[in-house]
Amino acid sequence: MFNRRVIAWQGKTAATVPTSSCWSYENEAVCKDMAAPPEVIGEQKPKPLQVSPGAVLTVTFSPPPTDESLTVAQWIGTKRIEQLLENGNQWKVPEQPGWYLFDVRGQWSQGDAGHAFVIEVRQNGQQRPL
Repeated sequence: MFNRRVIAWQGKTAATVPTSSCWSYENEAVCKDMAAPPEVIGEQKPKPLQVSPGAVLTVTFSPPPTDESLTVAQWIGTKRIEQLLENGNQWKVPEQPGWYLFDVRGQWSQGDAGHAFVIEVRQNGQQRPL
């Protein structure tokens, strides 16, 4: 599978949790069917990436997914809302302070995979212990 995925903002990276994937190894396909990202995040409870309102996040995979296969979606309850990507791998987070759940998915020649993560949008200077 791919070696590295990074969701970043100003040098900080988000903790990600794997979601459903299918991957081919030689002549064998391995699929992992996971719960929806809200449930996976609820179980794993990764630390949120703290960002400013309207921050632009960048997602990179190494190796990169096939052209135009990368998607980013925000989850509101059970509703998945695909985000508009700029430059193929960047999107703007909400302006309103709060916690937000996202997932990223991509396709490679060997298969597809996804990762969920949480961000916390905070006003500059607003400090809260984690």
